[in-house]
Amino acid sequence: MPNRKGITMRKHESKQGNRSHRQPSRTDRIQHSSKRADREEYDPTGGIDETPPSFSDLPIEVEALIGQGALRTNGHLIQSLRLECGDGEFPKLQLPPTLPQLTSIEFIGVSGTDSAIADVLRRSTAGWRSIIFRANNPHTRPRFSNESFKELLKHASTLEVLRVEGAWGLVSKEIQELLCRLPKLKEFSLLGACSHEVPPDPWLDATDIVASEWKCTDLEVFGCEIKGLRRPPKPVNERVSGPTKTKAEQDSIDLQRGVCAQLGKLTKLKELILRAPAPTFENHHTHDFPRNTRDCLALGFETGLDLLVDLKDLRKVGLEDVDVDIGNFAVQAWMAHNWPHATIRYPGNPEAGPHINDYGPDSDSELEDDDDNTNYEHLYFEEYGYDELDYDELEYDAYDGVYGGYHWGDGYPDYDPDYGGF
Repeated sequence: MPNRKGITMRKHESKQGNRSHRQPSRTDRIQHSSKRADREEYDPTGGIDETPPSFSDLPIEVEALIGQGALRTNGHLIQSLRLECGDGEFPKLQLPPTLPQLTSIEFIGVSGTDSAIADVLRRSTAGWRSIIFRANNPHTRPRFSNESFKELLKHASTLEVLRVEGAWGLVSKEIQELLCRLPKLKEFSLLGACSHEVPPDPWLDATDIVASEWKCTDLEVFGCEIKGLRRPPKPVNERVSGPTKTKAEQDSIDLQRGVCAQLGKLTKLKELILRAPAPTFENHHTHDFPRNTRDCLALGFETGLDLLVDLKDLRKVGLEDVDVDIGNFAVQAWMAHNWPHATIRYPGNPEAGPHINDYGPDSDSELEDDDDNTNYEHLYFEEYGYDELDYDELEYDAYDGVYGGYHWGDGYPDYDPDYGGF
């Protein structure tokens, strides 16, 4: 008997349709609607009737095991397709030449070639709204590259969701072009199932980001690494660093502020994931393959954090394994005040939560930490109207008032596959 793969066919009840990134229950049962309560109307082998009278006679949601031939037979009816298959089966999918109603697709465990993926993408004539590729182990990441990229651009006017776990074939300029040419984009993530056994995730170069304006200003989810920030090494002795910046230091600061200015325009953003934790498929961190990097946004006041002040709707911020300046109290308090609903994950065990550094220096220089604390005093003064602040009182009041009693060591929810691999 040939292998049968699980798919989901959906009939949309509204123009908005169902968000295909919501994962349906993973079961081999046939789920019935009130229109068709008799299981015996289905092929006992799990196949869908090959010649239904009309699409309206199908249940609103059908989840079944079907043969590959059913895709060809029913392809003209499918609006949303969720398919899990291996490398061997993916190139053999018996798809019709066109899929006139298909606008949303989700592949799981597919690491097909770039040309095979592009061949699937070009079959939609209605215009893609949602394209999702998920990995189910470290090695099933799609070879999403130049051909697939060209097909995506043909759907620039309709595409709203693009999630490709580990599209390591894309280069920075191509990623930047997507952000500059997809005005309806709401969800964008190229972060994959991180593992030291596979190539790294694609990333955006900071110089490309500041070169042109993004058009996707309605973006709600952004998941992509940003590199090329040119941050100099930390001073060996932070206490001897002075206020004068070298040209390299100032260039890095200017570049980081330019990137933050671009991100700061995404005022509808709910998720800002700049790096997913790794490894996700192993049960422990692999010390032989360190991932911590300094080639990232520092996210201090001097380097552009203040430019992200309008991201009030943030719910998730992922900064795993990156060297960021958010360990000192002033920056944490700023984030709690300006991103009141956000859960922030940064270096440390993601199961244990972030750790407050007891008001000690954590940034590249002690002077910057002093500046951070001074900036927060101004913020606190403007918010609460105190004429004079006792710093010990400030620390206590800010924690109780701005943090609202939340303890940073309380931990996080369970693994969330929609949170950049968390």
